[in-house]
Amino acid sequence: MLLGIKKQSINSSSPTVETMQTILTTFQLLQRDETEPLHDIRLVTILRFWGEVLVGEEYSVYVKRIKRMGLNERNSHFFWPHYKHDTKQASFHTTVDLNTHSDQFTVILQRLLITSEMIDFCAAVTKSVSEVRMGFYDQFKK
Repeated sequence: MLLGIKKQSINSSSPTVETMQTILTTFQLLQRDETEPLHDIRLVTILRFWGEVLVGEEYSVYVKRIKRMGLNERNSHFFWPHYKHDTKQASFHTTVDLNTHSDQFTVILQRLLITSEMIDFCAAVTKSVSEVRMGFYDQFKK
């Protein structure tokens, strides 16, 4: 029980209604009928923000906690490596090093966002993804 969670607890757990709703809503965000350029922007925006930027931020909290449990960069086989390769290291408006997945998706988005309408669309998708993710976390406030 390295992380404080018993195997039995994991094996006997089920997703909450809120977790299932988050998954369903995320798929619905991906499944829109729109022109190909907008669909590409939607997909890359969701992958970047939902799958990389937010994960990196979440893992920044986890790695602080697991340090107290004795896990670190050398002996953590999951959280530290994911934290390192998901975390956004560069501003969206700068030329980025391709060190992280977030930054790799940033380069793709920089190429796709060629009009102000596309930029606004990307911002709206980012807002929607953020709201879905916050809805997931709201369940823990109860």
